[in-house]
Amino acid sequence: MGHTDLKFFTNEPERDLYTRFSVILKSNTQFFDVLVGYFRTSGFFKLYPALETVEKIRILVGLNVDRFTVKIIDRSREEIKYTAFTKKESIEFFEESVENEFENSTTTSEVEKGVRVFIDWLKSGKLEMRLFTEAPIHAKVYIMRKDPEKVPDMFGSVITGSSNFTEAGLLNNLEFNVELKDASDVQFALDKFEELWEKGEDIRETYIETVQNRTWMKDDITPYQLYLKTLYEFFKEEINADKENFQTLLPEGYMRLQYQIDAVTQARQKIDAYGGVFISDVVGLGKTYICAMLANTFNRNTYKLFICPPVLVDYWRSVLQEFDVARYDVESLGKLENIIQKGTDKYSYIFIDEAHRFRNSATESFTMLHQICRGKKVILISATPINNYTSDIENQLYLFQSKQSGTINGIRNIEGFFRGLNGKLNKFPKGSEGYMKQLRDNSEVIRDKLLREVMIRRTRSEIEEYYEDDLKAQGLTFPKAGENHLRI
Repeated sequence: MGHTDLKFFTNEPERDLYTRFSVILKSNTQFFDVLVGYFRTSGFFKLYPALETVEKIRILVGLNVDRFTVKIIDRSREEIKYTAFTKKESIEFFEESVENEFENSTTTSEVEKGVRVFIDWLKSGKLEMRLFTEAPIHAKVYIMRKDPEKVPDMFGSVITGSSNFTEAGLLNNLEFNVELKDASDVQFALDKFEELWEKGEDIRETYIETVQNRTWMKDDITPYQLYLKTLYEFFKEEINADKENFQTLLPEGYMRLQYQIDAVTQARQKIDAYGGVFISDVVGLGKTYICAMLANTFNRNTYKLFICPPVLVDYWRSVLQEFDVARYDVESLGKLENIIQKGTDKYSYIFIDEAHRFRNSATESFTMLHQICRGKKVILISATPINNYTSDIENQLYLFQSKQSGTINGIRNIEGFFRGLNGKLNKFPKGSEGYMKQLRDNSEVIRDKLLREVMIRRTRSEIEEYYEDDLKAQGLTFPKAGENHLRI
């Protein structure tokens, strides 16, 4: 049952402060005065449509003084005293708080529109803003006065309580606020507001200059700066990743090749994000060594299981031993049943060499491998992850992703994603021109929406192009057909 005349607002259902403000402000409110310790433009984003008909808005804000309040401590009296900031200090603190707010805000068109309206109103005088610096402000008071010509029998109302003028204070936080409607209460609050307002520092120009010159709302951002920002956002995890000292992970006689180091860093990020990764560089780029270094980035107390073809069991064991990988087992992919019988609970990471052998989900071996991988982090190693059909890659994805609860690139229903692509393909006769075009289109969608997120795949020509300087510095060239191979 709804409430029509509430006094208390807690942001619980049907008692949120945002809705109450919207109702009051749209109901012939002429003046809106705000006194708060914390001001965030996010509060204005939400309310500005309701404020459009208000004639005058005044916001008096205190400093965000949590970091600065304790200026003098009288230890003999065990008192904390506050010393007023200079005007210069106050403005600098306010500028910093505005800049930090925008740094952490969402960059949406809604936010941008709200900020531009806010600035327009500051410039026109509809909105005034001052900063009180003589003492910390912990009060939250909102005074709304009616237009006497339209509402002659009501002076207005005042809301006070715990909510700051922020989106969280208006909607999200559990708060406690009360609305008072007696004219004497409203007048008392207004008198106190006027007293403090006269002592405040005008910060309209400060706010405008800070937003327009020190935030993403700048009007003079060049295309090149936007390009650099795009690159940073795309690669920021890799840029900011804590780099391992890979030199200590390399056995004597092995080159420290940057393309292999980058593969390890990228693989670790993908595993942390999605629970698995494809290591799918072409033959000859050192996938085994990349995986050995990757294994060494994991906690040495965790167990790793390496599954590979029978002829490669001894090779894998020798490489892992040479790289000093801790706590691992190497098993033949022909002995999956034995692995299950011995138990897999101790393993945190499963490495599967020649993972393309498990592209068919209808086989018994896939069923057993899927059981082994359940709840583990999975590294799929294959130079040819896709052989014939898109189902090849789909089935391998299910070794570390749930069919209907996926986490890759916002695609929850991975099974439905592939079903939709196959539906488009099946509209054409197999082998026809339309079929082949749709197949290429499907492959492009799969690559861009899924594989780009979970696969590392480079060709020799790409390595030679993008890592040219590193290869030259180490005197490394890839062997041609018939040449002796250099260990990399």
